[in-house]
Amino acid sequence: MLEQACLFTKTLISLGHEDIVVAVNVSPRQFSHPDFLQTVQQTLENTELDAKNLELEITEGVFMHNEEMTLCVLNQLKKNGIQLSIDDFGTGYSSLSYLKRFPIDKLKIDQSFVKDCHENNEDKAIISTIVALGKNLNLSLIAEGVEELAHVDFLKSIHCDEIQGYWYSRPLEKDKLISFMTNAMVRNNG
Repeated sequence: MLEQACLFTKTLISLGHEDIVVAVNVSPRQFSHPDFLQTVQQTLENTELDAKNLELEITEGVFMHNEEMTLCVLNQLKKNGIQLSIDDFGTGYSSLSYLKRFPIDKLKIDQSFVKDCHENNEDKAIISTIVALGKNLNLSLIAEGVEELAHVDFLKSIHCDEIQGYWYSRPLEKDKLISFMTNAMVRNNG
């Protein structure tokens, strides 16, 4: 899956989307495999994708296993230029010490907080707190599961960096995604 994502990203770059970053989920099992680092590096070499165009999404569960090994692997990935994000932030084994100790670039706010944020003050408070925390730690914030204009408006009002969800598009097949991105590029440049 990593290789397919990297190859498709190369295609998008060749079509003019030079700054695109592909985010790939990594399970705790994959992350703890002894060949994980080598597999990622070999995939980047084989596909000729620059590491700056790859982001690995890691769930908080990864941090619960061997912390020293996790730190070593994350540091090596970061040293190689790969971006790192914590996926589904706030739903797992959240420990704020992980944010200080591990070289993370982004927090992805779990959709369970986003789906009712336009109606639920507790969800608004949680999201606002995560965004403020992330900003104070110089992390980028991505909200998952954005489906309504009210979600977009709230997330923009608290300066969430990125928004992901059906509001923009449902998942698309490769050819439809290329068309979608091409049309978006034309709209933004024209």
